Amino acid sequence: MTQPKVVEKKRYVHKLTHTDELYFVIQVPETFHIQHLDVSIQSEYWVLANKDISNTANYLLPINDPDKNTRAVYVAFRKNANYLSPSEIRDQRVRVGLNLRELAQILGFSYSTLSEIENNKRLQNQLQETALEIMLNKTQLYQLFKNRSHQLKQTMSKRQYDRVEVALIMATPKQK
Repeated sequence: MTQPKVVEKKRYVHKLTHTDELYFVIQVPETFHIQHLDVSIQSEYWVLANKDISNTANYLLPINDPDKNTRAVYVAFRKNANYLSPSEIRDQRVRVGLNLRELAQILGFSYSTLSEIENNKRLQNQLQETALEIMLNKTQLYQLFKNRSHQLKQTMSKRQYDRVEVALIMATPKQK
């Protein structure tokens, strides 16, 4: 294993115990196998200053941001796999004129799944990525909407369905 690198010393006052402790913030190269790809990142851990930084049993997730390493893995995976990033998904959804719930219904996702993907709290799988990429082609997205119109009319109010249809028509390039 590669020797961890101390990148910072940080004092942290624990909210429950009110104890003030000194930590070493370390970086450790790690590789994760996700969806058939190896993804390497510099993971960040905190180690109490009086503990051995080479002993992985002393590693704590960043106390002020426990999901930091997970988000870094997601970012690295999306880059390596050429998947859409959360901001690309959100920006395209907004450009098309849909809210989160509407796009989720069209793509066949739950609202919470799409929300977690957009907020980098979940990594989309290959099937979800394929559905998200349909959104990049506004004509294909409109066609998907029309193909699912029967189901969507059952889950959306008439007003919402009509609003989504108009938004997609307005976003779809005019054919000459």
